[in-house]
Amino acid sequence: MKKILFLVFLMIEAIGFSVNCNWYTGNTESASKMVELVKNTKLTDKIYCDVEKNKMVYETEDKNNDSFMEVGLIYNKGSKKGLTYIEIANYLDEFEKDVIKLYPWKNLTELEYSNSPEYYKYRMYIYSPENKDEFMIYMILYDTINGEWKRFYSKDFWNKNDENAVEMIEIMEKVGARATDDIVY
Repeated sequence: MKKILFLVFLMIEAIGFSVNCNWYTGNTESASKMVELVKNTKLTDKIYCDVEKNKMVYETEDKNNDSFMEVGLIYNKGSKKGLTYIEIANYLDEFEKDVIKLYPWKNLTELEYSNSPEYYKYRMYIYSPENKDEFMIYMILYDTINGEWKRFYSKDFWNKNDENAVEMIEIMEKVGARATDDIVY
């Protein structure tokens, strides 16, 4: 009986461990500094957990060898009530404020900043209780080479057949956001 209980507890612990989201191991120095900034600004609970069960604060590289700092923040996580467009608009405002806290130069020396990734992608995710799923809905891209900020909304999330979504798209486009299919889960 003791062996059976031990095996049951071991299985429960293994299952619990496998669903946990962990910081990416083997991060670059720039990514480690961003993790430190996330922790210092108390945004750890908002970090999105990607499909590989990594907290989305890590550096990636594309086929052109351009480097990107990927930072994912999720809102409405664990909510059981429906999600309205007003709430999404409020989360977009909150996301913009959270990104300000995570500007790359906040905790980097001049040398570290000059060696940091060329681009910083701040991705916004929303949990939808209706679908019981998470969606990337918005992204802010910072180009460190040109010092430019660009905003994008997800083509996949915003339904152009929905009157309210069309209104949200119009508002986002007025502030310079463009549609993107650069979606990462």
